[in-house]
Amino acid sequence: MGINNEYLEDFKLDANDHGEPHWFIDRRIEVLKQLDSLDLAKSQYFNEFDDLVKITSPQRIRSKKDLIDAKNINDYTMTQFGQTTVKNGLPEELEEQGVILTDIFTALRIHPRLIQTSFMDKVISPDEDKMTAFHLACVNSGVFLYIPKGVKISQPISINLIQDDTRPTDLNTHVLVVAEGDAEVSIEQNLSNYGKNNNRTNFFVEVLARANAKVNYSLNSESSSNFIYTKTRAYLGRDSSVNWNFNLNNHGNTWADLSNNLYGSGSRVKTVLNSQTNDKQIEEITTATIKHGKNVASELENNLISKDNSVLTLNGQKS
Repeated sequence: MGINNEYLEDFKLDANDHGEPHWFIDRRIEVLKQLDSLDLAKSQYFNEFDDLVKITSPQRIRSKKDLIDAKNINDYTMTQFGQTTVKNGLPEELEEQGVILTDIFTALRIHPRLIQTSFMDKVISPDEDKMTAFHLACVNSGVFLYIPKGVKISQPISINLIQDDTRPTDLNTHVLVVAEGDAEVSIEQNLSNYGKNNNRTNFFVEVLARANAKVNYSLNSESSSNFIYTKTRAYLGRDSSVNWNFNLNNHGNTWADLSNNLYGSGSRVKTVLNSQTNDKQIEEITTATIKHGKNVASELENNLISKDNSVLTLNGQKS
């Protein structure tokens, strides 16, 4: 689809109808204009941008809660089905301490001061490559979790994202976690799908861990999409720590970019990566650690299994 001025005007109208703030719409339009000038990140297997994504305007599509099993809703703190939040059960005592758990578009409207300088700004930049630009331009769902300074959450926050494949709509979803200084949180997230349409999944996670914050993030990805692109990154402040636990159990082709920016001195990150591929599945994973601060440390453990005629590749980078 050509991105001309007429298309941009229609895109802006759809975003306005969606109730998005003007500053966010302007960011969407800006990256759409840059898209053709950006390169696709290097990959051994995924090299045709038009085969990986579909550019669509941010129209609101509501999914029907009664299509999914109640257990897939009730067993989690928050459940989203497609673009629709069907449950948000953040405990009242956490709300009273200033913890925020909401869908990303509500956060854009109600908490602009907290989200404007952190959503695809400090952690992941939209102009890194074509996939990051596309994601900001076409993000259509997501979750914002904010933990104020000094708040320590003892029980895990569980997030369940279910792609609505009962209709032909790709999922471009984003989870943003901001943990202020001395905050502590554990997040358990599940990514899956329901329905028979063969859509694509574009999934980003940003974690901003301020000084001395501690974040544990566990992701269980069980998508049956034809193609799943996953990009996660943590930005760590002084003496902060982030522990990732990835279980990539997708059934479709998967391209995953898992990285961390150890910006603050004394920061620590540990990544545990488990994945298994089957049949003719192709999975390419890149792990990267950028070390800026002094006395920082990173650790990677992996258990990767490739079966049948599948391909599973792990690329590691440090700088």
